[in-house]
Amino acid sequence: MKFESLALEWYETKKKYLKESTGAYYLFELQNYIIPALGKVDIKDLTEDVIQEAVYKWQAEGKNDKSIKKSTITNLVMLIKQIIKYAVKKKLHGTNSIGNILYS
Repeated sequence: MKFESLALEWYETKKKYLKESTGAYYLFELQNYIIPALGKVDIKDLTEDVIQEAVYKWQAEGKNDKSIKKSTITNLVMLIKQIIKYAVKKKLHGTNSIGNILYS
């Protein structure tokens, strides 16, 4: 399963528990940052290194055009962790092993 499919499945299960504004924000971050960066990666190949590369890219973009704030990157990593936790629960990913992502 590709990360994009998993992320959208996670969103569909999660959105009924979210305020409308929070759901819209999560979907925006998924569509504009997370899926473009990680969507084509097979969930079994999603490692801390793959995610760290995406974070470094977001940080570089933020430095170049000031469009990505540190707080946004923190939120992106939080969402990715939630999606991986969902994958572990569904037995699609071995562990939620992205605790050491550097994003500050």
